[in-house]
Amino acid sequence: MIIWFGEEDSRRRMIKVNWLKVHFSESEVKPLHSLTTESLKDNRSYLTKLIGTQEKLVISGHGNDHSFMGMTAETLFDTLIGKGLNDDRFSSIHLLACNIGHAEQDNSVTDNFLRQFGRSCKVNDSTSNIKVYGPRGRISWKFKTEQKLGMSYETIESVKIKLRNHDGSVRESYEFSSGMLLYSL
Repeated sequence: MIIWFGEEDSRRRMIKVNWLKVHFSESEVKPLHSLTTESLKDNRSYLTKLIGTQEKLVISGHGNDHSFMGMTAETLFDTLIGKGLNDDRFSSIHLLACNIGHAEQDNSVTDNFLRQFGRSCKVNDSTSNIKVYGPRGRISWKFKTEQKLGMSYETIESVKIKLRNHDGSVRESYEFSSGMLLYSL
């Protein structure tokens, strides 16, 4: 399941969401405000539970090293718990917002949003088995315009995770998958 937060440019948001659907092999997409208290509960069929297939929860929005769409890690975690988040249904959470997993120049992980959110998951009995991932730097979406049948449209050319020096210059650039960090205690 992919959960997205608002973005000023709805056309670009949908281009990003479509890219995420392909990348994470997820088809269900919902805005956070439309989730009910049952939305994240385990509603899989008996057979699916028997097979043991779990889902990924992908949450996309804006952020920094201490907030995600203006929420603290504890507030976002409590919101998701209130919507039924549990480790019976989800094996992993991928938090996609810039700098929430910010790493220092020596690649050490500082006390950031990703670490705080991951800690909340690990100490809660209903979510302790969920793996939590987030970008180690800024997510950079590169768009390109393509032409087909006389019409032009935008697509994603590449998605990178960029780490910056203190002066703002780019220190390292990773492909999307290799720029994601797994939270660990």
